[in-house]
Amino acid sequence: MSHQSRVAKRYSKAFVGAVQEAGNLEKEVAGLRGFCELKRESKVLNRYLLNVTVNAKSKIAVIEDICKEIGASDMLRRFLVLLAAKGRLDCLDEIEVAVQDKVNEIMNIRELAITTSAPISEKSREVITQALSEQLSAQIRLEENVDPDLWGGAVVQVGSTIYDGSLKGKIQRLREELVKEN
Repeated sequence: MSHQSRVAKRYSKAFVGAVQEAGNLEKEVAGLRGFCELKRESKVLNRYLLNVTVNAKSKIAVIEDICKEIGASDMLRRFLVLLAAKGRLDCLDEIEVAVQDKVNEIMNIRELAITTSAPISEKSREVITQALSEQLSAQIRLEENVDPDLWGGAVVQVGSTIYDGSLKGKIQRLREELVKEN
């Protein structure tokens, strides 16, 4: 685990603990996500906040202005100011991911990515979500992707585990078996 990952986990744990204690978990996580999206969308803001030659006071002033403009809570503002003061804004994107992971753990939510050769119908989506929810004993948050190169079937990713039930994957595995036999 990298140094930034350890830092992100530490700050995310503190952030989630504080906002959970205050009873504002969903609101504060949404606010953090909104700030991070704004930072990613604005290359100028992103470069400014990550620039090591810009002092912390200047970064804090910009963060204060942005928080005021977007109506961020006082708790989120203080958290972002703390990150700027400690020189940890370079970990903000990893903190956002770690916060979401922690929230998912608390709420027993599993994020899954499913890739199919064609868009999934609403009925199929419900069946897939229900089956996976029962299998994993958790609420499912499904991210859908379409890749026509799969030819059929689906590839499901749960964390770092990939279940390849695609026609392309089956043909590839069959080809590998035939090569082994020869």
